[in-house]
Amino acid sequence: MNKQFDEAEENGEMSLSGHLRELRNRILVYVIALVAALLAGLHYAPDIVEKFLNIGAGYDYHFVYIAPQELMIQHFFVAFVFGICITFPILVYQVWAFIRPGLKKSENTLFLFAILCGLLCFCAGAAFAYKVMLPFMLYFFVTLGTGSGISAYISIQNYLSF
Repeated sequence: MNKQFDEAEENGEMSLSGHLRELRNRILVYVIALVAALLAGLHYAPDIVEKFLNIGAGYDYHFVYIAPQELMIQHFFVAFVFGICITFPILVYQVWAFIRPGLKKSENTLFLFAILCGLLCFCAGAAFAYKVMLPFMLYFFVTLGTGSGISAYISIQNYLSF
């Protein structure tokens, strides 16, 4: 029986255990990259949080945190989002490298084109959200309460989640 599996691997086919080993190795590479990016994100999280808070402060928002651990948890949240965004290309590459042997040349080219277009659309969407939509929405929400006599004290958790 093992002779059949050895012959299958020589013909370019891989056994189930070979596929599982390959998948495990690719997941391990991604997890290591994600942990490294999370650690880097923890280093940059205070600067990123400060940058977003300055944007809100420009629209006269006042920020508070309700629970003692809320600000620290938001730093972890920002570091997690940072890590996911930074390692997303690695994840896409690992998925592509895992399925590439099973693709035809035309499918491989189409897959790479789709990934490139998706990455460009993601970057364009993130830039649009940061430069256009975030300032517009912050201005809209701050002017919504104007004249009502209600002061807005926004929780940092709600603001950063927004």
